[in-house]
Amino acid sequence: MDLERELSSILNREDFKAKLSSIHEFMQKPMFADIQLVKYSTVNALKDTFEVFTDHAGIIRLVYKGTRDEAVFALQGVILKHDLPPLRRGFRFWNNALSYSQSVIVTARGTKAFSAACDTVAMVYTFFASQFREDTFLSFELPAMGTMRALSFSARYFSKQRCSAADVDIPPNMDRFGVLAEHLKRNDRVRFTTENIVQYRQISKREEGDEV
Repeated sequence: MDLERELSSILNREDFKAKLSSIHEFMQKPMFADIQLVKYSTVNALKDTFEVFTDHAGIIRLVYKGTRDEAVFALQGVILKHDLPPLRRGFRFWNNALSYSQSVIVTARGTKAFSAACDTVAMVYTFFASQFREDTFLSFELPAMGTMRALSFSARYFSKQRCSAADVDIPPNMDRFGVLAEHLKRNDRVRFTTENIVQYRQISKREEGDEV
């Protein structure tokens, strides 16, 4: 059985679909509704709420209108593939540490909310591209696992010195073996900021069967 068929069999299970639907329903509560990607699935919805801002480091951001507060969205799905910390003991950054990224690829085949989220990400790209010259951005394509639509997200392990984001301590669970902290000591050209943290929650089963 290939990977796509195996994933399809899992995603099509009634218990799995019910669990994912309950998560989507919970995240539609008023306290979370404004950060759901699906709320901004049209250009007008984006224009009414956000604007494009380029900071002094040349990083292009989506911010709330009239502010410099970067937009952060919520997405629910299944992690298909990931390259996430902690880095293994003894890992070394060769050449430019800024070229190293942590990433996740997410899907939720068969759910309307995820399909709408994919459309919204494409719409955000269109919104960005409309503010700049035609050749500013590379062509945009959503990743796919066979016939499954997916979304890919990544963040560097370090930021440039001139990055406008605030410095933060490296979370212990992200740097279990001190790899990132050691590199920061030896390299004054990079910083660790809020933009270098990828947060996620994982459902796992205890021995007695309870999910946590």
